[in-house]
This record gives sequence, C-alpha cells and structure tokens, in this order.
Amino acid sequence: MKDRPSSGSSIAERVRGTTGRAAAAAPTVELGPSYDRENENRGPALSIQFRLLNGNCLTAEYAARWETLFNPSQGITMHFSTGLRVLIKGRNLRRLYQDLSQHKVTAINELDRVQSRVEFADRNVPLVERIELDRGRIDADTGLWMAGGGFFDRDDGRWVRTAATGSVN
Repeated sequence: MKDRPSSGSSIAERVRGTTGRAAAAAPTVELGPSYDRENENRGPALSIQFRLLNGNCLTAEYAARWETLFNPSQGITMHFSTGLRVLIKGRNLRRLYQDLSQHKVTAINELDRVQSRVEFADRNVPLVERIELDRGRIDADTGLWMAGGGFFDRDDGRWVRTAATGSVN
C-alpha cells in the first residue's frame, strides 16, 4: 500500500479553505471586551449570557429567541418567546448583530461607558454600554410591546400604562 502524498494541511483546514500561508495571512477581527464568541470549530452556541455591570447575569437559550432587530442609532433589540426583551445599546454594534444572527455569541458584557470610550476610542470595536432586560409580550393586534397592563410604544420610546393599572408615564 502506497502512502498518499501529504498536502501539508489537515482535513479541517482544507474544508475551511485555510491552509499554509493563507491561514496565517487570514485577517482577524478584533472583538473587544463587549462580547465572547463561540469557537468557530464548535458550531453555533446554544445559549447567550447577558452580564450586567452591577454583577447580575441572565442566560437565555437561542432556541427561545424570536427576533433580533438592529438600528444603528438605537442599538440591538432581542425578543424571546419567554417574554424576555433585551435592549443592547452602544457603539459599533453591527458586528455583534451579525454574530448574534449566526448564533456565535456566547456572552455579552455591559461595560463602563467612560472607561470603554477612553480605552477603545481609537479602535473600531463593538462597545456595549448598556444592557436593559425586561419581561412582557408583543400584542398580536397592535404589534406593540406589552408588560403588566400597559405597553411599550415603539414610536414614542416610552411605557404607556392603561387606565386600569395606573397613570401614563
């Protein structure tokens, strides 16, 4: 039995198309401290952890994610079938949104706004300056976010309470 000539690369490298010098020259994208990604070889992440500046954490399953919206001026909004809504605000969030859409993100870290702007002022990395977590649901008739007898008016960007539960914000 003859030995096959070695191509100088592993099967995994050939499948990914990264062999020899091409692999060494492949550009790397700096993610910064705002989020952690799943290793490319391990496939999609199963859950995502939200780490708040005050030390609190929440983990949500990707399977429960209903939609992810990105608006460069407002940030990223994620809705989950469990009623969880996550608002992510910061700068340079497009790459984070792309990785979320592909189930690559394992954790998102809320950073101190002043410190992150000073440390990463000269770099084009995603900076998560605020993570807001709340529970509710989207009303099927109006398409508005609702919680506790009221709803979140997306156009006005504020909570509106119904007469039965209290005053308008």
